[in-house]
Amino acid sequence: MGRPSKLQRALEDLLGRRAPWEAEDEARELLYGICLASGVEEGTCDKIDYSYRWAIADYYAGVTGADREKALKGIEEVMGRFELKGRCLVEKGVSVEDPSVCEGDPGEGLVVVGSRMQLFVNRLARGAVVRAGGSCAAAVGAMNAWSLRALRKLRAGRRGLLDHDEYGAVFAVGRCSLGDLPRLAEEALDLHYRGVYEDCKIVWGDSEMSWEETEAALIAEDEELEDCLKLLRELEGGGRA
Repeated sequence: MGRPSKLQRALEDLLGRRAPWEAEDEARELLYGICLASGVEEGTCDKIDYSYRWAIADYYAGVTGADREKALKGIEEVMGRFELKGRCLVEKGVSVEDPSVCEGDPGEGLVVVGSRMQLFVNRLARGAVVRAGGSCAAAVGAMNAWSLRALRKLRAGRRGLLDHDEYGAVFAVGRCSLGDLPRLAEEALDLHYRGVYEDCKIVWGDSEMSWEETEAALIAEDEELEDCLKLLRELEGGGRA
């Protein structure tokens, strides 16, 4: 036999630290969380089995053009590098600034806390979280995420892809519409940014609008937007208020 996969090693590690039934439950919940964040068809995650890692890999391969084996390898890597704490999928070695965000069941919506840029939050976002629910997930970090420059890069998120700005401040995973992002941002539970949220009420437009229509609506709100962006620039790069 060949070398064990990272997924197998992760499961063996779980089995070594817990009773078999506890290890199986945790591994299943962890994969269920990854499934929720992957944007597969609704209902797929409800009957989760280890074999569903292939379904998730197929989904990513389909929307990104990535090789199926490479997509699976990435999912197995996540299994080995993250652990489920309540409804938080937490990268090992990364702390959760506000433990209350992890309270609840993963099925109610997954919160992902990590340090890498591939699927999770970059450290430059300084403690940001990913909110996931249904088929859409998004992360909000440094407040420069609200600038038009960053938002222009989010079109791919509507097709099930991941995108971000150069500071690692905005991510969109799954079938996200532009209309989802303000709500997800306000649910980020970062008290340091609450004042900015209250001062920056940008009209985003209907989620069914095309990107060009949405961008035009934002430009039409130019005066309000300029005041807002002034605050955002002060926090650019992940700085605190």
